[in-house]
Amino acid sequence: MSTQSPASAPLHADAGGDAARRAGAATAFANRRQALARQPWVSYALVLLNVAVWLLTLASGAALLQAPAEKMLAWGGNAASEVQRGQWWRLLTAVFLHSGLMHLTMNMAGLLCTGPTVERVYGSRRFLLLYLGAGLTGSALSLHFSAQHGTAVGASGAVFGVAGALLVAALRHRRFLPTMLSFYTLAGIGLLLLDGMLRGFGSGRVDNAAHVGGLLAGCLLALILPERISGRCSARQARHRTLAASMAAVAATVVLAASAPPAAVDVRGAFQAGSAMEQALRDFDMIMTRMALEERAANAGRMTQSLRVLRQQTVHAQALHKTAEKLASIRLPATDARVPLLADLQRMVALMEDLARMETGFAKGNAPPPPADPARQAEILREVKQLRGRIVNWQQTHAAERR
Repeated sequence: MSTQSPASAPLHADAGGDAARRAGAATAFANRRQALARQPWVSYALVLLNVAVWLLTLASGAALLQAPAEKMLAWGGNAASEVQRGQWWRLLTAVFLHSGLMHLTMNMAGLLCTGPTVERVYGSRRFLLLYLGAGLTGSALSLHFSAQHGTAVGASGAVFGVAGALLVAALRHRRFLPTMLSFYTLAGIGLLLLDGMLRGFGSGRVDNAAHVGGLLAGCLLALILPERISGRCSARQARHRTLAASMAAVAATVVLAASAPPAAVDVRGAFQAGSAMEQALRDFDMIMTRMALEERAANAGRMTQSLRVLRQQTVHAQALHKTAEKLASIRLPATDARVPLLADLQRMVALMEDLARMETGFAKGNAPPPPADPARQAEILREVKQLRGRIVNWQQTHAAERR
């Protein structure tokens, strides 16, 4: 049994009334939110659009778990070298591209968790403005970091912007929410954003600049845009604030994109150089295969040794010379990891051209003619073996890294 002093009784009564008022306000808040937009169709449409684009890239040859960067660039991925050539549309198209199933799943899960609530708070059209504004700003900031060296894709900047807008809305209306609900709402959003940032900083494959840019843009736009729950703005004020938010998103995107430093890597040039190197290596292997087949045919008596030597010194030597010219035309930046590979390829093709053009002595019957300089032949073959071993090791190592 407990006792109460007369002075303490009114305090408990007031506390109960305050709790009831807070509960009533929270209920009214929830009812107003549901009544404003019962079907957040833009959130669901964005999810469907992102999934549809990913399925199209998959059908065009992109891998299920990790699409090649070349494919993402071809579909509109964000790269500083290309944007600085005037392809500003990549800032937008990159927002709807995803490099793999897990990348898509994580972003769409985040959008479904936060998007419907934010859309109900700000309305469908303003929500779309917020989503696109955050995505564009994230892409523009990425031009200073990840997109300097490669191709950046993904809706994560836009999704972080939506989460930031939800955080702003929760802070604005925390007085309407029960204390525990307000605490868990803010803590949950904060932990979600913190976890995303930490994962981004801990991985070299994550475009954390887009996360930061999208988050800041989402918070800023949420502060400018009129939210529909409180109903404090007149229709005219709402239009003015929406226009101001639109101008802020455009200005942030343009300023960030225009102020980005020159691209550290010519991404398209790097992909073209890689394709040229692969083609040159295929050409070289084909020449070597033909020379080996002709040598076996001559040793078996199906071709004369003199004809084999003649074809080696003319047809195959000329083909090797053309391959060497293709390799010599490839330009890679000094920091490119393929520079040693290109040097080895160029050296190997040049050595084999020298070997193909080497004069031979006379032989009796259909015996293979001896080289005019046996020591030089042995030296070339020894170095070519070493070069081919290094090239194969490089290919195997980088193939494992790509997996």
